This record gives sequence, structure tokens and C-alpha cells, in this order.
Amino acid sequence: MKRFLIITSFVVILLVAVYFKLTNEGNLDNQLIDTARTISSFIFGVLFAYYLDSSNEKHKLIVSNLRKDDALMISIHQQVKYLDENTQIEFMRLLDNYLQSQIDFVLSDYYLSGKEFMKLYTYVQDIKTENIEAKEAKEKILSLLNSSLEVRKNVEANAYNKITPGEWITLFIFALIILLTTIGLYNGSLESIIVTALLSSGVIILLILLDRIDNLSWRQDEYIWLPLTLLFRDLGLLPYFPVNIVKHRKLRNIKGIIRVAKYPNQYPDCSGKIIEEVDIK
Repeated sequence: MKRFLIITSFVVILLVAVYFKLTNEGNLDNQLIDTARTISSFIFGVLFAYYLDSSNEKHKLIVSNLRKDDALMISIHQQVKYLDENTQIEFMRLLDNYLQSQIDFVLSDYYLSGKEFMKLYTYVQDIKTENIEAKEAKEKILSLLNSSLEVRKNVEANAYNKITPGEWITLFIFALIILLTTIGLYNGSLESIIVTALLSSGVIILLILLDRIDNLSWRQDEYIWLPLTLLFRDLGLLPYFPVNIVKHRKLRNIKGIIRVAKYPNQYPDCSGKIIEEVDIK
């Protein structure tokens, strides 16, 4: 929706600016326009570079922490085999539910999966061990879950840290000034049309790119979905995905049987979800 508004606003303002230029030919102060364009371009460039760097760093930290958590889950899985069979089955069920809950919610709502994590944590705390081997395994699992909890809090903090509406408005204002002052170059020639169109398109693309990185939707296939697929398979579970991810064909590098979740209720209510197995060719 944000991308749609950005593009629509720029197209409308571009048309209005062209009309204004054509109906007020000769009445514009070219020196003032050049000064405004230069200053606005500089400020926009500085702000954009800062927000892009911050968003990119946030994206890297989140991806890095998620992969650390994957490693912790695999280590936990290796310890579960020392517990009795019934405990193993229940533990894997809770672990599967926890991993599913991470996927049911978008990354910015990662904290909503905390409820399933605490169910898993509480279950491990209440496990009754009958021998030294199982007791040591339980202690190691709890230690690994404590490390996972620390990773979770880092992910939650970074996922919640987004560009504010005020910052977006500031960027948008300077981008519009650049666009409007560029219209001053328009004189009806093919060259001026090309310059105006390219600059407008460039600004729109930059803002959309920043929005995708800030909302953690940048290159999800290789950063999110493929690693999750490998994690599920390492844990002996079928990969799990929301239906909209499959519908939009964001699984380019993923093949084989997967689980697909359909949600009858409006997000973020994931209750009553229906899970089906699908073979991705």
C-alpha cells in the first residue's frame, strides 16, 4: 500500500507540475529553481543514505540473529534424543508449533511468537528425568533455550525499529521538491522529457527499495524462506509456509513437499488455520 501511494502521488504531482509549467511559461525564476533543486538533492541524498544504511544494518542484524537461532534449534534437537520417547514426541510438537508461529506473523510482529516459545520453555522446565543422561540433556536444552531467548529479544528490538512516519514525510517532501524543480527544465523537447521521466522514476525506485529493506521484505527468498526450509528439514519436519508466499511464487529455490497454511481469520488472528501438504515441482 505504501508503494502504491508513493507511485500514485508522484504521477499526480508530475502531471500537475507539467500543467503548471506549460501554463506559466516565462513566469518562473530559474535561478531560484536551480538553487532549490541543488539544496533539496543534497539533503535528500544525505537523508536517504542515512536511512538506507540504518535499515540495511538492521536487516543484516536480524538475518544474522535468525541464523544463530536456527543453529540453537538444531543443537537442541540433538539433545532431545536423550529424553524418553513420549517426551521427544511432545517436545517436537511444541517446537514445530513455535517455528510455525514465527512464520505465521510478519517479522515486524515477531514478538507475537513469544507465547509459543514460552510454552516450549515451560514444558522443558517441567520434564521429569529418570537418569543422569536425560538430566544433562535437559540442562543443556534449557541453556540453549536461554540463548535462544536472548536472540529473540535482539530480533524483536531490531524488527520494531522502523523508519517513522515523520521521517518518511521528510524524505517524501524533499523528493517532491526535486521532482517539481526538475519540471523547470521541461521545455517541450525530447531530452527534457527523458530527463524528467528518468529522475522521477529513479526517486520512486529508491523510495520503494528503502521501504522494502525497512519492512524486511528485501530478497526474502534467499534470506528467509530458503534457510527456514533447510532448518525444518534438519529437524526432521516438513517445511512450512503461509499460503500467500506460495501464491506469489516467492519460493524459487525450494522444491519438494511442503506444508501450506491457510488462515480463515483476519491477520494477526491465526487461530483455526488449515495446513495442507503441497508438492513443489
